[in-house]
Order: sequence, then C-alpha cells, then structure tokens
Amino acid sequence: MKDELPEGWDVVKLPEVCQLNPGKPDASRVTGDTQVTFVPMAAVDAELGQITKPILRAYTEVSKGFTAFQENDVIMAKITPCMENGKAAIARGLSNGIGFGSTEFHVLRHNRAILPEYLFYFIRQDSFRGSAEASMTGSVGQKRVPLDFLRDTVLPLPPTNEQLRIVAKLEKLLSGVAAAQARLATIPHILKRFRQSILAAACSGKLTADWRKEDLDMELAAQFVGRVEKERKVKHERKCSETSERGLRKPKHPKNDFAAVVDNDAGGLLEGWCVTRIGDISDCLDYMRVPVNKTERLERQGPIPYYGANGQVGWIDDFIFNEELVLVVEDETFIGREKPFSYIIKGKAWVNNHAHVLRPLGGMSAEFLNISLSYYDFTPLTSGTTGRRKLNQEALVKAPVHLPPLIEQQEIVRRVEALFKTADALEARYQTAKAHVDKLTQSILAKAFRGELVPQDPDDEPASALIENIRQQSSGHRVNKRGKKAVGT
Repeated sequence: MKDELPEGWDVVKLPEVCQLNPGKPDASRVTGDTQVTFVPMAAVDAELGQITKPILRAYTEVSKGFTAFQENDVIMAKITPCMENGKAAIARGLSNGIGFGSTEFHVLRHNRAILPEYLFYFIRQDSFRGSAEASMTGSVGQKRVPLDFLRDTVLPLPPTNEQLRIVAKLEKLLSGVAAAQARLATIPHILKRFRQSILAAACSGKLTADWRKEDLDMELAAQFVGRVEKERKVKHERKCSETSERGLRKPKHPKNDFAAVVDNDAGGLLEGWCVTRIGDISDCLDYMRVPVNKTERLERQGPIPYYGANGQVGWIDDFIFNEELVLVVEDETFIGREKPFSYIIKGKAWVNNHAHVLRPLGGMSAEFLNISLSYYDFTPLTSGTTGRRKLNQEALVKAPVHLPPLIEQQEIVRRVEALFKTADALEARYQTAKAHVDKLTQSILAKAFRGELVPQDPDDEPASALIENIRQQSSGHRVNKRGKKAVGT
C-alpha cells in the first residue's frame, strides 16, 4: 500500500494517530452540576455526518453508563444497522467541551499527527464501513464492530499541511455534491405535480381546449351516457331470456336509483360535455372479488398477480378477471394521501376486497376512466373516523364526474400519454443523474486517500517524520509500574 502512495505519505495503524475509546474527563475539570452535551444515537444525522439534536444534561446525570468524549473527538456507531448507515460525526459545540452519548459509539481522539476532519472523512468511506461490517461480532440484530477492528485498521497518512489542503478540497467538493443532491431531490416532487396538473387539465377540459375549436361531428357526452344505458338494458333482457329458457331465476337488473345524466346544464359545463355518475359509465364488479389471506396465498403460489388497494400485493395460482379494468381504493388512507386513488390492471388477475373493480362501458377506455379517478376527491365521500377510512360501493357509483364525448376522451388519453411519456423520460434522466451524483462522494473520498485530490508540496514535513517524533515522545514519557517516568532512549 505504501508503495502506491505519494512521496511524503506514510501508512499507520489507527492507534498511532488516535486514542480509541478514551475515558472520562479529568475530575478537576468538572463538578456534579457541570453542564455537558448528551448525544443519543438518534441525535446523529447519518446523511449530514453531524450531531443535529444534542441534549444538555448535568454531569452527574450521564457520567455513569454512557460513552464519554470531548470537543473534536470523532464518534462512530458500532452497532448494526447504524454503523452501516454511516452514523458518525465530529463532536463540535459541546457544552464545556464535554460530551456523553450512547454506549453504542466508538470514540476516536486524534493526536497531532492527524486532523479530526481527515480522520472523519476516512471512516466515511464505504470501503471502511464494508470492512467494519465484515468484522462485526454478536447475534443477529445486535452485531457490533469490535475494538480490535479499529486497533488493526491501517490508513494512509499525508503530511499535516497536505491534510489541511485535502480537507479544504473535500469540504468544497462535497458541499457541491450536497447542493446537487438537494436540487435533484426537488425533481420527483416537480414531476409529481406536473403529472397531477396534466390530469387536472384533462378532467377540466383545459387539455383539449384547442381541440374543441375544430368543427367535429360527434356523439355528445349525454348521448354517450344514454347509449350506455340502452346497451345495459338490452344486455339485461338477453340474460333474462337465457335464464328463462333454462328455468333459472332472472338476474337482478343493474338499474341505478338516480338519473343517468345528473345535470346537463351545470354551470361552467363545456360544450358537448355532461355531468354523470361513475356508476352510469362503468359496471362495478365487486361481487366477483374474493379475498385470500397470506397463509392461503403461500400455499397457492402461482403466476397470477394478486391486487389490493395500492397495487399488486402478491401472487396466486388462479384468476378471477381477464380484461382491462380500473381498481379504486375502498378502505385505506384517504386523508393526506399522495398516491393516486385508482390504477389499471390488464390480463389475468385476482383482486381482494380492498379495491373496487370497475369495467368501463360504451367504448370508454380504462385509460380514460383511470384519468378521471386517479386524483378524484373521494375523501368527503368516505366514512369512518380512523386513518383507514372506507369508500363504500354506493358512494363510489353515485360520485359525479364531468364527462366529455367519446371522441374527446380518446384525444385526452392520447395527449395525457404523450405528456406522461415526456415526464417518464425526464424521470429516467433524473434517475441517471442521481445515480451518478450519489457515487461522487465515494469517488472523491477514494481519490483523497490515494493522494490524487490535491498536489503534493516537497517542502511539507513527511508524515513518517512526524509519526517517528510522536513515537519517540511516547516512549520517552512512558510510565513504569510504580508511576515513575521511564528514562528516554
């Protein structure tokens, strides 16, 4: 390793440049009432690498049973999963310069051979955390990094002046990475709002405002709803005839107890549009749903997707449906919900009783019905007092919707799909950029500890000279068993 490093660098073990898990502060520095900083594990932000929620305590409250540290010490979590997540920080701004914290911290107290920032960045490397994880001992869920791992850890050590240059460069570059990550983090929210605004424009008619200026000969929405009702009656009569011939009981007529077209003259209604209800333009197939518990599903594993309120929740060996349908949340989180209320399923599928099943009628596509319902304000129609409210079938089918003519429905679907395709392309670019930026931190750290981040200065005192000086001073001040200083050599 040393042969691969720049001139003036050395390779040392951690105990040569820092004290591991030092004891409590000198008793002369404190009284029982001395205010100190207490740092539970939750107070360390893994992403920022900082103590973000310190607590003030009297010395006597925390001096027993907790880990002691002082200003500029580096603390790192030793227990899983906190260590793997990167919980580590430089102890800064401690009350009276003294801190105590979780017993699940290792403490590294630097000597004059190494800067605390350089030490901190070293342990922030994925390579360090990977080695630490491999060394863990203990039972599952309670595994810890042993002190021996730190004792045996070696690190590349540049001259002190170069450490200063490296730390300054790292702070500049990593602050730029953090800024890029912060900007990227806003993109998913922007894309979500973009998609929602597209759906809102589609349902209000704004998306096709220019399209409606064309003089088109088309079936009006009210005529479309009337046609659907007639087709339903014909279908019902056919079924009645078939069952009568077989001597079976007549099927129940799927008649609504409300007008097909609720209000043709509603204020602000667009030309050719009407206000109808969800049950007038779709069949509710809830009676076909069959819930299957997890235990039974494990015994019936198969290739068929099993759906619930928020999408696919498992697999099963048989199917109930085999067509394009729209599922709507029945009982789930409604208040403050960010996910859409509906989604489309295609092909063979099984649906449990947590999602309503709708079949669009009259040539309406599942895509258009889903556009109309994805962010429909269902919450006022729900019942219940808990966070898991219920949208019952009656409330769903009676919910009013603004309906455009069939030909405009098709144009809305085309435009929404085109705009969503653009959003998907932007999201793919975001994911690529995010993956690249997320790798930058570790790439920069790796360059820093290979000596490739800043130029070397031949006038810097070599790290080996400083280490040797520290070794000699340590040897010259070693204390014998009777407490007398040994004679230096």
